[in-house]
Amino acid sequence: MTKVISFINMKGGVGKTTLSVNVAYALAYFFDKKVLIVDVDPQFNTTQYLVTPQDYIKYIEDDTRLTVFDIFRTGPLTMPTTVGQGRKEVRPAATLKNTTIPIYHDRGKLDLIPSALELMMLESSTRGTENRLAGFLHSTKNAYDNIILDCPPTTSIFTISAYIASDAFVTPVKPDYLSSVGLALIDSAIVQYQQDFSKSVTLLGVIFNAVNRSYTLDRDIMRQVKDSGRPVFRNYLRRSTNIAKAVRAHQPIFLYSQSKEEHGPDIRKIAEELLEKLAEGD
Repeated sequence: MTKVISFINMKGGVGKTTLSVNVAYALAYFFDKKVLIVDVDPQFNTTQYLVTPQDYIKYIEDDTRLTVFDIFRTGPLTMPTTVGQGRKEVRPAATLKNTTIPIYHDRGKLDLIPSALELMMLESSTRGTENRLAGFLHSTKNAYDNIILDCPPTTSIFTISAYIASDAFVTPVKPDYLSSVGLALIDSAIVQYQQDFSKSVTLLGVIFNAVNRSYTLDRDIMRQVKDSGRPVFRNYLRRSTNIAKAVRAHQPIFLYSQSKEEHGPDIRKIAEELLEKLAEGD
């Protein structure tokens, strides 16, 4: 049965996109899973990680290709112009065929639904907007084993939509003071979502990122989070400048030459633990 998992943290700079992209890719590459990753962030970091600028420009210039924005919109799209009130552009309905970019197709597969700056135009006040992503994903579930949603670091219509669409979520965190303090914001937001939408989504756990075990502060904060009673992944991603190089090269950590030996096992173990936690919930 397809599982939809959101990567949520209300604080930026915690490596959320790095983890969500690499875990999604690892599920396809190492565990032969059919995976869809959906970029629900207007900053479209996941899209920029997986698609080169040249390919992305070609994609959005193709009138037959759509983005996550088209999942949220209804009716014609009004595009800005230099004069007048703008022009209305009629676009087709969003489907898997016209919204997905194939990233990896071999033993498993990884597809991407890209984001776009157009998300900034979304009117969050439109009734039912927050349910459109869930409706779209429900119609696609038979095509994938796992669907990963990379959310923006804010309490927004996009994070709310991802929450409603999800079966579970994880929280990427750096072991520093500000990131750990931000966990309280997540707790508060999740409680509000539960009340507003009468839905409880399982927290699979906190995933630590950019860890340096030789730093006393890192170890102390990791221990404090575990002692707080939150579920915590036993596996984590260690800190390295080579990870940023892999991102710039548009490659997963476990395939990039300078990071695969040191950090490839980290990602594989995190992905494997994610599958274990999902299985425990069935």
